[in-house]
Formats: sequence, C-alpha cells, structure tokens
Amino acid sequence: MSASIGQSIDALCKEHGIDRELVVEAMKEAVRAAARKQFKSGEEIYVEWSSDAGIELFASKVVVEEVTSPGREMSLEEAREMAGDEVDVGDELQLPLPMEEMGRIAAQTAKQILFQKVRDAVRANVYEQYVDKIGDHINGFVKRFERGDMIVDLGTVEAILPRKEQPRGEQWGQGERIRVVINDVAKEAKG
Repeated sequence: MSASIGQSIDALCKEHGIDRELVVEAMKEAVRAAARKQFKSGEEIYVEWSSDAGIELFASKVVVEEVTSPGREMSLEEAREMAGDEVDVGDELQLPLPMEEMGRIAAQTAKQILFQKVRDAVRANVYEQYVDKIGDHINGFVKRFERGDMIVDLGTVEAILPRKEQPRGEQWGQGERIRVVINDVAKEAKG
C-alpha cells in the first residue's frame, strides 16, 4: 500500500505542479484530523509516513505516578509493562495506534481535508505564477460567457474579462484565440 501512496503523491505533485513535501504534510495532517475524530480520547496524535512503512499513527502519552488525564497520561506501571523498566516518571512514550480501526467516515474526513489542502496549494501556486505578470499580454482562448463577462482559458487557469473592459462592437465565439492584458490576480476564487 505504501508504494501506491507514494506513486499517488508523485502523480498529484506532477499534475498540479506542487511541492511533494507539501502534499506529504497535507496527507499527514488529514490523517491526524481523521484519527482525532475516530479515537476521541484526547490523545496527542502523531502521523509518520515513509515509502517503506507507509502511514503510521502514534499517540503520545506522558508517564505519571497517578493518571488524571487518561488521554494524555499513562501510569508508570503500565508504561513499564509496555516499554520496559528503563521508563521513568516524566518520560513521553509514542504508542502505535491501529490504522485498521480507522473507518470509512474517518477515511472520508481525511480525503476531504487532503483535497482542500491540495486545492489551496494549487491556488497559491497559480497566484505566484501570475502575480508577476500583471500588465503583461497573454494569449488565451474564449471558453464561455457568464452574465456578459468573458471567461478566458489561459491554460492552467481561467481569467475573467469583464463586459465593461471588452472592446465595443467586437464579437468573439467560444474557442477563439484572444490576447488579453492581466490587470489583477486574486488569491481567492470569486463565485
């Protein structure tokens, strides 16, 4: 499974032109959020990913004499049973959590979070790509019209040519090539 995850990450990065480390961090954050929702024990959850081991979940617990917060603490006796006699009060243990217990709803949550993070990264990437081109002429194709505004396909992104900025008396059809000037680049999508 870990090899297929790695291949999927590589394909996603190549398709959208985003950094691999950003996708890996987004995946880890998505799995962490889904695990918090699934286990609901208040534990501090960590996610590790490697191409060899795949995705691994860990809960962090502090070793204490008397447990007051079961989600974040573990008794000294229990810790020594799990990790050996070298464990002392105040140590922090990383306990593996079973990925198998992550259900369909947790997987759906992780998927939604991951897709949102990827969309945000793609949007930031496009913004960085075009913000330096304000004032430049660029070629595109007329894609469609919405309430009089022309939507121009620039290849990686769509641009809006408002009705008030279109030359009067000229008509364009869908698919026609058009040369436009970039006046503004918005970080957030409108509409």
